[in-house]
Amino acid sequence: MAWNEAAETTFLWRNMCLKRWAFCNISVIPGMRSWKKYYLHRSNLESKMKSGQPSVDYTCKAIRGHNGVIYEMAYLSEKEHMFATGKVKSTVCTVSSDGTVRAWNIQEGKQIWSSPQQGFPLVLIITFPAFNLAATADTEGTIKFWHGTTGEQLSTVSVSSIPSC
Repeated sequence: MAWNEAAETTFLWRNMCLKRWAFCNISVIPGMRSWKKYYLHRSNLESKMKSGQPSVDYTCKAIRGHNGVIYEMAYLSEKEHMFATGKVKSTVCTVSSDGTVRAWNIQEGKQIWSSPQQGFPLVLIITFPAFNLAATADTEGTIKFWHGTTGEQLSTVSVSSIPSC
């Protein structure tokens, strides 16, 4: 096999991606049909961020709204995130010691929604992008599920009320 044939194999580009980045999933990104394309695009993006200028080569925005320490942030986006085209609509959710969960448009740095203040600090968030859900946990073991678009509280489970095995 010639070198240039070997350089075009999916196996090679996939391994290079997985060695460089812990998480790579080209099936999540519309328009990203090859590992080579993914690798080259993501490398280019990283290069611009390392050597570039904010607001020219990449966007850097502060999010303001919490009145306490932000403990965690989780990525929650619809399928509008397209690396190749630059069309991105990304949403992240944050939890804080102020007892709120908030969703943010990270391109604009603007808050989309905020929950009412809960009784205890929220210390954990897990998102389920495929279902447009966020789950939070507070310091007392209460788990709540939130609608990702509206911030509506959908359900509550208290870990202390679950019988142990």
